[in-house]
Amino acid sequence: MQQKLVQISQDVQGLTQKVNVMTIKTSEDMVMAAEVSKQITVRKKRIEELRLFFTKPLNDHIKSINTQFKSASEPLNQLGASVDGKISEYRTKEAARIERECRAEEERQRKEHEKQMEKERKEAEKEAEKQRKALEKEELSKKEQKAELKRIEDERLAREAEIARERESFVPEVEIKQETKVESESGTLRFRKHWTFEIIKESEVPREFLAVDETAIRKAVNAGAREIKGVRIFEEEIKSNY
Repeated sequence: MQQKLVQISQDVQGLTQKVNVMTIKTSEDMVMAAEVSKQITVRKKRIEELRLFFTKPLNDHIKSINTQFKSASEPLNQLGASVDGKISEYRTKEAARIERECRAEEERQRKEHEKQMEKERKEAEKEAEKQRKALEKEELSKKEQKAELKRIEDERLAREAEIARERESFVPEVEIKQETKVESESGTLRFRKHWTFEIIKESEVPREFLAVDETAIRKAVNAGAREIKGVRIFEEEIKSNY
């Protein structure tokens, strides 16, 4: 093989010298250039044949080895897929159960918080009523009594407004999470979530996520299409050596 590569390198050097000094100004020059082009094509074909001569037996042997080992591992692939399916099914059910527990815990905390807020509202009302009754026993002018009653009512309303804000801003704290790893005797199985997708209705996918089908365009052009919106169809020359 090394000997062949040396011969190829020497041959390429000779052709390189021809191409470097080549100029095409006449039809005779064009004939000479066509001959050189043909020689290059022939040599490329010969080099490819030599490459296959050396590599095909090796590739065939590697292919045979790969086929045998793939065949041997296929039952394990099927078993692995089966186990993965069962694991996925269990974890899906477990995730749904945990989700239900989380929602139930959140609802329990909301009800508890609501109960506490209502208790505090009633206490604020009782406190206001207590202050109003105490005010009746004091010897105050009507103006002073009116001012005190307004103060008591303003404090009660302010407390109710504060309780209402606490109700609206309350966020349950739930720490029930699905396990992310399972440890066995021979190792650890880890899990992580990630976002993925599936196309449900292709016609509704935004244009920015669509790709031009160049294969279909090429097929249409080869069939005779000469006008396609957004596409420039033009003719180019292809050189062939025979």
